[in-house]
Amino acid sequence: MNHKFSTCFCFILFLLAGISCSKKSVPPPVGMSPSAPSSSPGPSPTNIPAMSSINSISEIRLPVLIDSDALVRQVNLLIPTILYEDNDITDDKMIIRAEKMDSVQLSILPNKLMYNVPFRLHIERDIGISRVKAEGAMRIFFNTDYSILEDWRFETTTTIISHEWIETPKVKLGIIQYTYRTYCRQNNESKCKHRL
Repeated sequence: MNHKFSTCFCFILFLLAGISCSKKSVPPPVGMSPSAPSSSPGPSPTNIPAMSSINSISEIRLPVLIDSDALVRQVNLLIPTILYEDNDITDDKMIIRAEKMDSVQLSILPNKLMYNVPFRLHIERDIGISRVKAEGAMRIFFNTDYSILEDWRFETTTTIISHEWIETPKVKLGIIQYTYRTYCRQNNESKCKHRL
C-alpha cells in the first residue's frame, strides 16, 4: 500500500511541476488593477481583461562531462591497426597498405574535435617490366566540427587541416632507390611543398 501511495504521490508532484514550468503568468493590461473589483454589476466589454497567451518552450539544460583521457583510449581501441588494404594488383595495377603507427592524439574543444593520425604507407605499382615500390610514414591532422540539432540528430563536418612526413617517402625500382627529399633538392623546394 505504501509503495502505491508513494508512486502516486511522486506522479502527482511531477505532473504539478511540469504544469507550473510550462505556463507563465500574464500581467493585466495597463491601467487595470488585478485585485480591483468591477464597479458595474454586469460585465461590460471595457472591464473584461484581455485574454492572451504566451507560447513558451520549456528548456532543460544538462551538463555533459567528458573524460578526455578515457575518450582518447576508446578512440584508439576503435581504430584498427590496418587503416586501408588493397592487395589485389590485377584490378588497378596497385597494392596499397596504410597501417596505424602510434596512438591517435585528440583535443576536445567547444563544438570541435582536433586529432591527428600517424600511419605508415606502402604502395606497389606494376609498370609492366617490374614493380615500383614506395614507402613512407606521415601524420594527417583532422578537424571535426559537430553540433546537436533541434531534432537531436548529431551533425559532423570533418576536414583535413594539414599533414607532415614522419619518414621521408622512398621509391624503389629494382636496386635503384630514390627519395622524395632528393627530388626536392634537384628541383625547386617550393614546388615540392605544393605537390603534397
